[in-house]
Amino acid sequence: MPLLYVVFFAIGTAETLYDSSSSAWLATLVAPEDLGRSNGRLQTTFVVCNEFVGPPVGGFLFASAAAAPFVLGAGGYLAAIGLLALIPSATRHRQEPSAEPLTVKGIAADIAVGARWYWSSPTPRSLSVIAAMGNAVSAATYGILVLLATDVLGVHSSWYGVLLAAGAIGAVIGGLVAGKVGEWMPMGTLILVTNLLSAGSTIGMGLAISPAVTVAFMALDGFVVLIQTIQVVTLRQQIVPNELMGRVTAAYRSVAVGAFTVGGIAGGLVAKFFGIPAAFYVGGTAMARTAFAVLPVLNNKRLAQVKADAVDPEEASEKRHADTSV
Repeated sequence: MPLLYVVFFAIGTAETLYDSSSSAWLATLVAPEDLGRSNGRLQTTFVVCNEFVGPPVGGFLFASAAAAPFVLGAGGYLAAIGLLALIPSATRHRQEPSAEPLTVKGIAADIAVGARWYWSSPTPRSLSVIAAMGNAVSAATYGILVLLATDVLGVHSSWYGVLLAAGAIGAVIGGLVAGKVGEWMPMGTLILVTNLLSAGSTIGMGLAISPAVTVAFMALDGFVVLIQTIQVVTLRQQIVPNELMGRVTAAYRSVAVGAFTVGGIAGGLVAKFFGIPAAFYVGGTAMARTAFAVLPVLNNKRLAQVKADAVDPEEASEKRHADTSV
């Protein structure tokens, strides 16, 4: 077990570093108008591999030989390194600033710069609140979903995977259409609608009407969550200065991902004292309330202005200075 703890800690740390830096890197590889489509492809690929390909392949390999999935996993990382090594050739023409020596003091200063930019910017801060609430509710409900399925719905444990697959299928479809949805729906409206639909789906799952209805709600939840995720990542890449993207994303993820722990504990306590469906009711209600709470910041008018300011920061700075002077 101690070895497993070390391995999982290392993988978690590496994944966090990769996620923070890759979002900044992607913005330098594709044109701004292609960010939505690129993020959609990445997120859809992740869902397909993580939800559909990985579990059954891993189970088959483990049944064949216990070491096989770990060997294949290590090979997958090596293959990813090889693919990543090919990407810089496409950006050699870009002038990159000379890297400073890596020191503890320098890392602390970088973290402080990213955290200050994040905290002083209402839009990324509000987006992280939405993400944190969604992650907390996800941990609170999906952590006890197996109990809802077996104890409340009476689903046989062998069919539990069907419920999980429904959410994954909805997410894949959402990833495929996210770009189109983002083109015709204003960003503020998209965030509000997807949050309310996800909240309604969560409450609907808690009603436990029937396994078929629960599957439909899970598919809807996966559908809208991935659409929102893709569009929010794209928005963040559009409004955060690229030289700060990795550091701001790290601060953003500290809030958003850290909520998983809080949600998991809260969901377990609510289910214990008030019943399993109560965790779904409380989670869905909290998501809906949060969606309306951030509306003064994440509305269409404010988001359009933030995106315009990011395109021409000098003009935005002059305008703010003029408004202050008046």
